[in-house]
Amino acid sequence: MQEQQQEENNSKSDEYCFSDSEDTTKENIKMCEIQDKNLIAKYQSQLTIEKTITAGKNDEEKKRVSLVVEKDNNVKSLLFAQVLGVNSQLSINECQNVTLESSPRDIKSVNITNCGLTSTAGIQNMHKTYFINLENNKISDLSGVQNLVFTVDLNLSKNFVTCIEKLTDFENIESLILQDNKISDLKPLKGLKTLKYLDLSDNRIKSLEGLEGLTAITELYLNNNIIVSIEPLKGMTKIVKLLLDKNGIENISVLGEFKELKVLSLFENRIQNIDMLKELVNLEELILSENQISNIEQLKCLTTLAELDLSGNTIENVNVLGELINLRILLLSDNKIKNIDALKNLVNLQELDISLNQVRKVEALKDLTNLNSVDLSYNLITDFSPIEHHNNFENYSLEEQE
Repeated sequence: MQEQQQEENNSKSDEYCFSDSEDTTKENIKMCEIQDKNLIAKYQSQLTIEKTITAGKNDEEKKRVSLVVEKDNNVKSLLFAQVLGVNSQLSINECQNVTLESSPRDIKSVNITNCGLTSTAGIQNMHKTYFINLENNKISDLSGVQNLVFTVDLNLSKNFVTCIEKLTDFENIESLILQDNKISDLKPLKGLKTLKYLDLSDNRIKSLEGLEGLTAITELYLNNNIIVSIEPLKGMTKIVKLLLDKNGIENISVLGEFKELKVLSLFENRIQNIDMLKELVNLEELILSENQISNIEQLKCLTTLAELDLSGNTIENVNVLGELINLRILLLSDNKIKNIDALKNLVNLQELDISLNQVRKVEALKDLTNLNSVDLSYNLITDFSPIEHHNNFENYSLEEQE
């Protein structure tokens, strides 16, 4: 009779259970009879369960159990986590054929990455889970996610998501990562008023309609899309970090009101006019490389800048940069610069790239003793004696002086 019962248990190919045997090899764990539901097991360094005891009310012990599974091709169900009483953190990485069916209900944090998941069906059981990371799977179906009303942090990056309609009711969400999917319509996000961190980079976004009114956002990543207009961002003035690289943006006038910005990146767009940037006096990092900028006079007010990248533009005059005395990194390659005398004031400069220009004299660099990385290649320099005394250059390129 017992053997018959064992055979019935073995027929359940999508569930895992544990015995109280000392032999906890993969083969034994794969199909076995549940005898001790509180078993804490370890096997072959691939399944690790950590138990932490913390004092609760009335000095009662409370168990906090975390489960970590790495590179096990046989894990198919999360039932085993429930059997073991996992209630703190569940992490599964590189385990093929995992599904979210029978997932534990009271778990606080879930990481299931690189597992080939195609659907979130079953995730509704995790409605009390605060942090969910499903990065780098094959998810296209977001079934069940609408029930995650307590979730604060959700990472669905590097999947096959196209439709985000199921995300409309996330009342408590603060961080949402949807990077590297196939999303084009952002309108379902318009109600996420608690959102502070949003990553939509590497998608198929043309229009930012749906982001209007998300005024709590402080970090926004929209790089590598096909965005032309950023007008819908108007009013999102709490943003501290904004990345808009590799789009088709021409007009950035709306950014003039983003007074809290500290990091702004607009690499590889179609920008010519940067007048409005003079208002962003708190900027510490500004990336404007690979655009169509020729006039940088407006940057003289940005005295808090520590990093500035203007590579790949059509700039001739850099005199205004002498005002930016806090600069540590200055990248000016591939422009039309002839004179760099103004750079002599940049005593805090550590990295300088003025390659691919028309510079003839480097006298201005003579007293910049903090410089440790300099690229002067592809210029018209013939006399390097002003900087020959520099002994602290870690990276020093003088190749192909034309």
